Amino acid sequence: MAGGGCRGGGEPHGAGHRWPWRLLLLAWLSLGCGVGTVQDPALGTPVQVPKHPAPARPRRQPAQGAWGPWGPWSSCSSSCGDGVTLRTRRCLWSPEEGPCTGDPRQYRLCQLQGCPPGSVPFRAMQCSLYDNKPVLGTSARYSWVPFYGAPNVCDLNCLAVGHNFYYSFGRVLDGTRCGPGSLDLCVSGRCLSVGCDGILGSGARPDACGQCGGGHDSCLFVHQLFQGAEPSSGYFGYMNVTKIPAGATHIKVTDKSRNYLALMMSDGRYVLNGDWSIAWPGPLEAAGTRLRYARAPDGTESLEAPGPTAEDLHLMVLLQEPNPGRGCWWLSGDAVPSQVRVKLRPHVQQFLESLSKTYEIVIFTTAKQDYAKKVLDVLDPKKKLIRHCLSQQDCLCACGCYWKDLTCLGRDLAKTVALDHTIQGVTTQAANWILVPRWWGDPRDKELLRLIPVLEQLGHADDVRPEIQRHFSHCRLPTRD
Repeated sequence: MAGGGCRGGGEPHGAGHRWPWRLLLLAWLSLGCGVGTVQDPALGTPVQVPKHPAPARPRRQPAQGAWGPWGPWSSCSSSCGDGVTLRTRRCLWSPEEGPCTGDPRQYRLCQLQGCPPGSVPFRAMQCSLYDNKPVLGTSARYSWVPFYGAPNVCDLNCLAVGHNFYYSFGRVLDGTRCGPGSLDLCVSGRCLSVGCDGILGSGARPDACGQCGGGHDSCLFVHQLFQGAEPSSGYFGYMNVTKIPAGATHIKVTDKSRNYLALMMSDGRYVLNGDWSIAWPGPLEAAGTRLRYARAPDGTESLEAPGPTAEDLHLMVLLQEPNPGRGCWWLSGDAVPSQVRVKLRPHVQQFLESLSKTYEIVIFTTAKQDYAKKVLDVLDPKKKLIRHCLSQQDCLCACGCYWKDLTCLGRDLAKTVALDHTIQGVTTQAANWILVPRWWGDPRDKELLRLIPVLEQLGHADDVRPEIQRHFSHCRLPTRD
């Protein structure tokens, strides 16, 4: 079967296979594997789950039409700069079926070479087309420039030069910026944001790992509480706290004390508060990223950077008193050390052992294979509970995004239940997915215990999809009645 990259472990189901013909697909962050040096941040809000789903009421689901394939992309709407390109698809349905759900049109950003110096902006050019032409039912003629104070930003609102009124000439052309300095574009009269996949209105955003549409599971979340012992020299001078490794992203360090945060490069050069000199708060450049250093009147300091860092940074403190600092960052899978520490969600062992009697358990992640294997070895060291692992190589890749396609499993989707902490990366099988809140370190968390009877009950359904859609609306766990 596809996806034996992390672990093999058997052929697809067939006669005599000892695993039940039911599949439980897990993204490991739903199991709460906080990887790195974690000090129980005690975050997260449990969601109440009933012991069993409510009894299903049989109902006939009307058949829906299916979409045909996407057509080719049209030419770009602009000859220079930014524009949009369009493709369409056709709904294939009969009178006995309902119409297709979804949009028959898809728009993508097209970026061409920059416009020559002195070129008229796109919206201004559209307004100028009405210069010296009669409007408002009179013979009066005007020159027009863009007006941005009207309610609908995707209407061609133009101000009469030398006068105090504007006129709306209908919609702007597709690909017009929604406003000055805006990155959003107008399409069919709507202002749409451009997703990281280049598709307008897709809502795709980079996750903390920098992966478009990812689920934050291809990198490590590292959270550290710094409580070093008192130095032999006393609370005076610089003390090494930790190393922020190359490849770290979404870095945030805080400290509320009379101490001062300091940063040093691997070659010993200070980039912040070194050599007994305290810097003013503000931005600074280091290790290939832009950092922002802030210091409040009450002594609270913070250091933030988007990353990724191009090289190691050494975090230090200039000591005045005991240090209660706290820091966190994400570390890409490419930078994972040969040994990782994994903190498992409470009751994960009971969860896996109980449900392995009902389901064939498979891990599905957008992380790379080598990284996935390290975490899997901690989740199931005896290799008896988890039958397979699908990694990044088993995902669909489109526009730089990785998507989990359940058809690669070679299993009956009517018997497949999939758990994840996010629906990003889900393609067309949303009816199989249940959204489970991600675990952030709370030792009192009981989500997995609550899920056991729910999933055991689902395992008896002839088709899990209507049950999931009925009781787990919009891929979320139900609340108690």
